[in-house]
Amino acid sequence: MSPHLVFGEKHWSRRSLMSLLAGAAASTSAVLMSSEVRAQAGTWREYRNDELGFRVEFPVEPKIELEEAERGDVWIRSADAHVDVDQMTLGASSTEFRSAISAEDDDKLHRAGMNAGGMPVTREEAQIVSGVAARDFIRESDDLNYIHRRVVVGTKAFMASAIGDRSIHGHPTVRRFLDSLALLRGGR
Repeated sequence: MSPHLVFGEKHWSRRSLMSLLAGAAASTSAVLMSSEVRAQAGTWREYRNDELGFRVEFPVEPKIELEEAERGDVWIRSADAHVDVDQMTLGASSTEFRSAISAEDDDKLHRAGMNAGGMPVTREEAQIVSGVAARDFIRESDDLNYIHRRVVVGTKAFMASAIGDRSIHGHPTVRRFLDSLALLRGGR
């Protein structure tokens, strides 16, 4: 089965939605940095995918999932890396599509998907990733909180996200993780 759900005529990454929904099940109580993260604070690990053209740093070793599309899908391949740490999930992904997508269409699709899932975006912020316009989609609430940094270049869509309780919005681990997202030559 394709990892894409259909909303109207647009295709939305099932992996992105599932990652978001998995975060909803996480505890929303504020916690101090875990001893594992404190112990490894100086040993962040780079996840790099030269084929899809991006890199990001994680505070611990991420779980990696690579997937190839089936014939007839609108996408070609995808990469997903994620960790659960400090009562939050940090994830990065990239999907390569068969034809170019616009950032505007991707933004509309993301907003629609979050609304359809009952987790609407409460704020958006313009960002720059490797010299390319990007956007942070942010949800601040008493239950599920997220920050999704998204950037689209040609046929590729990239995302780094943090999901958890309110503390993610000022958490130094989240800031470092999101700011580490970079496009490589193959991603532009």
